[in-house]
Amino acid sequence: MDGEDALSGPRCEGGAVSGAPGGAKMVKLAPRGDTIAAGDTLKVDLFVNGVYKARGVQFTIDAVTADGKNVEFVDWSIDTSEGNYLFAGHETYSAVDSNRGRLLIVSAEGSVDCEDECYVATALFIVTADTSGPVTLELNQTHSQLRDTTNQLIQPETITAATVTVIGE
Repeated sequence: MDGEDALSGPRCEGGAVSGAPGGAKMVKLAPRGDTIAAGDTLKVDLFVNGVYKARGVQFTIDAVTADGKNVEFVDWSIDTSEGNYLFAGHETYSAVDSNRGRLLIVSAEGSVDCEDECYVATALFIVTADTSGPVTLELNQTHSQLRDTTNQLIQPETITAATVTVIGE
């Protein structure tokens, strides 16, 4: 996945739906808790809703502190047993670009619809021991997108960021 994005075309940007069939009403980042201890692993679940005829997704989450150095991307985890998994019942191909923290999932069996909130994956970060204070979690809009079966962009109306507070040692 080096170089160009695996899915071509425009990226996720909050705002009006841009001519795509259907539209992702929401992309939401949901950390597993409001606080985390310095030195622990931060887990951030990614959810979508209002997605119709989705074939592939590509996401990158940025974790930003005041100094910008103390939260390191580790990996993505996909819990396919999650009851509301977006691609449940579909064979998929997935890849992770560890250098950029980018996740790609493509359905091998057509499209999926998700009216209600659907789980996509979990991003894992290490919060270094010298970190304290707020960590802002944002969708990297340059490296994030959803595509339908005709490779048209599914534009989210809302992208929900999150903040976690790191409790220093």
